Amino acid sequence: MKNWSFILKIIVVMALSAVMQYIVRDVIALTSVAFLAGWMLCSTVKQAVWLGGLGSALPWLSMAFWLDVGNEHILSTRMANLFHLPGYGFTLLITFVLAFVIGLVAAIAGYYFQKFLHSKS
Repeated sequence: MKNWSFILKIIVVMALSAVMQYIVRDVIALTSVAFLAGWMLCSTVKQAVWLGGLGSALPWLSMAFWLDVGNEHILSTRMANLFHLPGYGFTLLITFVLAFVIGLVAAIAGYYFQKFLHSKS
């Protein structure tokens, strides 16, 4: 039962991240949702890593993929050529990894902010 609650938390964070991406369209949407998730939903650092990482990276990747398909992979192919990558899929992979790292750092910061507030009271 515990795993289902964690999966539900990931789905909630992914939904909030996706909504914020349409409103703000910046990395601030990614970090703010991950920070709040780490602050309010996580009880361990491991949960913060996975909740912030996956909750941020999957919507970011899906939006990047949606935009990439919409322009027939023109920009991602050019970026792959610029950085000497084998194909446009590697630019999407790098996008996923960067969003995962940014999300997990923000969620861990939120988790430690929660611990800091509880230690003061």
